[in-house]
Amino acid sequence: MPEFPGYSVICDAHDGSQLIELARQLRPDIILLDISMKDTNGLDSLEQLLIELPLSKVLILSIHTDPQMIMRALE
Repeated sequence: MPEFPGYSVICDAHDGSQLIELARQLRPDIILLDISMKDTNGLDSLEQLLIELPLSKVLILSIHTDPQMIMRALE
């Protein structure tokens, strides 16, 4: 895993289900999220994360330019 001074990358998830499971276990301070994921899109996963981990900060990165996707992410 890459190194970032002052931060520790503790895991990476390959799909939305794994993301939710790992986040529940590890309770990270920051979650880096992509909208495009295998089984569940990142925005659906985000809704679950906000309920279960309200103190975790989420940073969404994506190549999507669809205004509806962007607005949904911001909401």
